[in-house]
Amino acid sequence: MVAGMTYRVTYKMDDNGWWFVDAPDVPGAHSNGQTIARAQANIREAIAGMLDLPGGVEATMELEESYDLPDDVKSALCAVRHARDELEKLTEDLRESTDNALATLQSHYPDMGLRDRAALLGVSFQRIAQLRPGAPRRGRRPTPVR
Repeated sequence: MVAGMTYRVTYKMDDNGWWFVDAPDVPGAHSNGQTIARAQANIREAIAGMLDLPGGVEATMELEESYDLPDDVKSALCAVRHARDELEKLTEDLRESTDNALATLQSHYPDMGLRDRAALLGVSFQRIAQLRPGAPRRGRRPTPVR
Protein backbone atom coordinates (compact mmCIF):
# COMPACT_ATOMS: atom_id res chain seq x y z
CA MET A 1 0.00 0.00 0.00
CA VAL A 2 1.12 3.55 -0.66
CA ALA A 3 0.34 7.05 0.53
CA GLY A 4 -3.01 8.41 -0.59
CA MET A 5 -4.48 4.95 -0.22
CA THR A 6 -7.22 3.93 2.15
CA TYR A 7 -6.16 1.96 5.21
CA ARG A 8 -8.55 -0.02 7.39
CA VAL A 9 -8.19 0.72 11.09
CA THR A 10 -10.06 -0.59 14.10
CA TYR A 11 -10.38 1.23 17.43
CA LYS A 12 -11.02 -0.49 20.74
CA MET A 13 -11.03 1.07 24.20
CA ASP A 14 -8.67 -0.68 26.60
CA ASP A 15 -9.13 -1.19 30.34
CA ASN A 16 -7.35 2.10 31.11
CA GLY A 17 -9.74 4.20 29.01
CA TRP A 18 -7.28 4.68 26.15
CA TRP A 19 -8.08 3.85 22.56
CA PHE A 20 -6.02 1.02 21.04
CA VAL A 21 -5.96 1.23 17.24
CA ASP A 22 -4.78 -1.37 14.78
CA ALA A 23 -4.28 -1.32 11.00
CA PRO A 24 -4.78 -4.99 10.08
CA ASP A 25 -3.57 -4.56 6.47
CA VAL A 26 -0.24 -3.10 7.58
CA PRO A 27 1.62 -5.68 9.70
CA GLY A 28 2.96 -4.15 12.91
CA ALA A 29 0.99 -0.91 12.55
CA HIS A 30 -0.81 -0.32 15.79
CA SER A 31 -0.86 2.48 18.32
CA ASN A 32 -3.01 4.10 20.98
CA GLY A 33 -4.22 7.45 22.19
CA GLN A 34 -6.18 8.95 25.04
CA THR A 35 -8.74 10.29 22.56
CA ILE A 36 -9.96 9.03 19.19
CA ALA A 37 -8.33 12.03 17.49
CA ARG A 38 -4.97 11.31 19.13
CA ALA A 39 -5.19 7.60 18.32
CA GLN A 40 -6.05 8.51 14.72
CA ALA A 41 -2.99 10.74 14.42
CA ASN A 42 -0.81 8.09 16.03
CA ILE A 43 -1.99 5.28 13.70
CA ARG A 44 -1.30 7.47 10.70
CA GLU A 45 2.27 7.88 11.94
CA ALA A 46 2.54 4.15 12.64
CA ILE A 47 1.34 3.24 9.14
CA ALA A 48 3.79 5.70 7.58
CA GLY A 49 6.59 4.29 9.72
CA MET A 50 5.84 0.65 8.95
CA LEU A 51 5.61 1.35 5.22
CA ASP A 52 8.66 3.65 5.30
CA LEU A 53 6.71 6.47 3.70
CA PRO A 54 8.13 10.00 3.42
CA GLY A 55 7.38 12.52 6.16
CA GLY A 56 4.14 14.49 5.91
CA VAL A 57 2.35 11.79 3.92
CA GLU A 58 0.06 11.12 6.90
CA ALA A 59 -2.17 14.01 5.84
CA THR A 60 -2.97 12.28 2.54
CA MET A 61 -3.99 8.97 4.12
CA GLU A 62 -7.63 7.96 4.11
CA LEU A 63 -8.73 5.80 7.02
CA GLU A 64 -11.63 3.36 6.83
CA GLU A 65 -12.47 3.39 10.52
CA SER A 66 -14.41 0.86 12.55
CA TYR A 67 -14.98 0.61 16.28
CA ASP A 68 -14.98 -2.55 18.36
CA LEU A 69 -17.71 -1.65 20.84
CA PRO A 70 -20.23 -3.65 22.89
CA ASP A 71 -23.47 -4.39 21.06
CA ASP A 72 -25.58 -2.15 23.32
CA VAL A 73 -23.23 0.79 22.67
CA LYS A 74 -23.35 0.17 18.91
CA SER A 75 -27.14 0.03 19.09
CA ALA A 76 -27.36 3.29 21.05
CA LEU A 77 -25.03 5.06 18.60
CA CYS A 78 -26.98 3.69 15.64
CA ALA A 79 -30.21 5.03 17.17
CA VAL A 80 -28.64 8.50 17.50
CA ARG A 81 -27.46 8.49 13.88
CA HIS A 82 -30.87 7.35 12.68
CA ALA A 83 -32.62 10.04 14.74
CA ARG A 84 -30.22 12.68 13.39
CA ASP A 85 -30.91 11.58 9.80
CA GLU A 86 -34.66 11.77 10.47
CA LEU A 87 -34.28 15.20 12.05
CA GLU A 88 -32.38 16.49 9.01
CA LYS A 89 -35.12 15.19 6.73
CA LEU A 90 -37.84 16.74 8.91
CA THR A 91 -35.93 20.02 9.03
CA GLU A 92 -35.78 20.11 5.23
CA ASP A 93 -39.49 19.23 5.02
CA LEU A 94 -40.29 22.03 7.49
CA ARG A 95 -38.22 24.52 5.49
CA GLU A 96 -39.98 23.59 2.24
CA SER A 97 -43.43 23.68 3.86
CA THR A 98 -42.75 27.05 5.44
CA ASP A 99 -41.47 28.51 2.17
CA ASN A 100 -44.57 27.16 0.40
CA ALA A 101 -46.91 28.59 3.06
CA LEU A 102 -45.21 31.99 2.85
CA ALA A 103 -45.48 32.02 -0.93
CA THR A 104 -49.14 31.02 -0.76
CA LEU A 105 -49.90 33.69 1.84
CA GLN A 106 -48.09 36.25 -0.31
CA SER A 107 -50.11 35.33 -3.41
CA HIS A 108 -53.46 35.45 -1.60
CA TYR A 109 -52.75 38.29 0.84
CA PRO A 110 -49.91 40.46 -0.52
CA ASP A 111 -50.61 43.22 2.01
CA MET A 112 -50.64 40.94 5.09
CA GLY A 113 -48.16 42.09 7.70
CA LEU A 114 -45.25 40.06 9.02
CA ARG A 115 -46.81 39.72 12.48
CA ASP A 116 -49.99 38.21 11.03
CA ARG A 117 -48.03 35.79 8.86
CA ALA A 118 -45.99 34.83 11.91
CA ALA A 119 -49.14 34.25 13.97
CA LEU A 120 -50.59 31.99 11.28
CA LEU A 121 -47.37 29.98 11.00
CA GLY A 122 -46.73 29.85 14.74
CA VAL A 123 -43.30 31.49 14.62
CA SER A 124 -41.90 34.86 15.61
CA PHE A 125 -42.26 37.82 13.27
CA GLN A 126 -38.45 38.11 13.30
CA ARG A 127 -38.26 34.59 11.84
CA ILE A 128 -40.74 35.53 9.11
CA ALA A 129 -38.59 38.57 8.31
CA GLN A 130 -35.62 36.21 7.86
CA LEU A 131 -37.58 33.77 5.69
CA ARG A 132 -39.24 36.15 3.27
CA PRO A 133 -37.89 36.07 -0.30
CA GLY A 134 -34.71 38.06 -0.71
CA ALA A 135 -34.02 38.10 3.01
CA PRO A 136 -30.67 36.79 4.22
CA ARG A 137 -30.77 33.22 5.53
CA ARG A 138 -29.57 32.17 8.99
CA GLY A 139 -29.64 35.68 10.37
CA ARG A 140 -26.93 37.05 8.11
CA ARG A 141 -27.25 40.65 7.12
CA PRO A 142 -27.10 41.52 3.45
CA THR A 143 -23.95 43.09 2.13
CA PRO A 144 -24.43 46.85 1.96
CA VAL A 145 -24.59 48.25 -1.57
CA ARG A 146 -22.64 51.44 -2.05
